[in-house]
Amino acid sequence: MDEISRRKFLQFSGLTAVVAAATLSGCASASSSDSVSKEVVQEKGEGIMAYKDYFKGKDWVHMLGFYSNDWEAFAKRHNELFGSGPFYYTTNTFGKLIYRGKEVDCKGLEFHACYGAWGSHSIEVVTQNDTSVPTMFTEMGILDGPAFNHIHIFVDDLNEAIKACEELGIDVVTVGYSDFEATKEKFKLAGREMTDDQVRAYISKPSFVVIDMRPDFGTMVQLIEPSAKQLHDMILKSAGDWDGKTDILRPLGA
Repeated sequence: MDEISRRKFLQFSGLTAVVAAATLSGCASASSSDSVSKEVVQEKGEGIMAYKDYFKGKDWVHMLGFYSNDWEAFAKRHNELFGSGPFYYTTNTFGKLIYRGKEVDCKGLEFHACYGAWGSHSIEVVTQNDTSVPTMFTEMGILDGPAFNHIHIFVDDLNEAIKACEELGIDVVTVGYSDFEATKEKFKLAGREMTDDQVRAYISKPSFVVIDMRPDFGTMVQLIEPSAKQLHDMILKSAGDWDGKTDILRPLGA
């Protein structure tokens, strides 16, 4: 992998982690309740109209998400059967994690993940180290064995996507924010020196959002911004230059 490709890989790895959601409520005095109610209904209706077509035309990232209690064994077996790979592995940690609208204690939580090419697609495999922390994986009850769990969809802005889901009645399962120290280090490795204030500004925004589309389509969906496509593209490129067996497992950024 050339130096430019290596930097793109590392730059992307700093963009993958987990997220936060917020709710809004209000009240009105009895004397103004009628007018306020009309305003709320009107505003709500306009919101629904604004977001009713939100997901139309949105492309899905050609990456399939799997869970395994042993990501390494999963990758090796997948390679054995399908010739997939190489698989790039990393550990994702989180600065803040919101689950079903409430912040949970994510200190010490790690997602051990690997990403590899599978024909024209790529796959993501995740192992959660602390299964006492509620996530989409614990909710789906798939911690004992390998299982498919989500696809990825591109959105332009994650905060706007959260609003759209609220208006459309789609449950937001997880919102994740990147860890400060890990993000700073990953940007450094990618050759981008950032001040502490710049890093704080970066991690103040969600890094990914998981929504529950099981009632309609039987799967979770992870929403990501277009910059995340770099990983999928770089994985496919690396597979094209690979002999199919050398260095099946590689640290992300190598």
